[in-house]
Amino acid sequence: MSEEFDGVRTILPEAVEAHAFPAACIEVGGHDASRWTASVGAYTFDPYAPLATAGTIFDLASLTKVIATTTLAMRAADAGRLTLDDPVAHWLPDWRGTERAGVTVRQLLTHTAGVPQMPAGTTVEQMCDWNYMTEAVAALTPRWETGTHVAYHAYTFGWLAG
Repeated sequence: MSEEFDGVRTILPEAVEAHAFPAACIEVGGHDASRWTASVGAYTFDPYAPLATAGTIFDLASLTKVIATTTLAMRAADAGRLTLDDPVAHWLPDWRGTERAGVTVRQLLTHTAGVPQMPAGTTVEQMCDWNYMTEAVAALTPRWETGTHVAYHAYTFGWLAG
């Protein structure tokens, strides 16, 4: 195996040992093949937890926004199917009202749309109802003037980005 991965080969186990995270899996490759794959640690910090393998599935949660959504939005923009300055209402028909009229796709992606909050009283059952949630989130009144404040839209981003 190439020495070019020695640094990572050392850092990952050290990070697991320091309890930075319980496990990690990594694959490095090029357009034609995988060059190096490794797994370190276990599912949890419990000493009896199963060890991570190349097949371990991780919940990437917030990374989905950065890795998947932003990449797909940029590819759509490159292809001319979307512009970052499109009004959200163009893509999300329930997004209506004068306080939301100027909100753009760019502002959704940069967490400046002003709606990081969940709709009041939302139940777990409602959170599992896509149609209900997209309508409820689209009806939220922004907490500040759009584009003037950054706040992580962790609770609402998925329903906003669709």
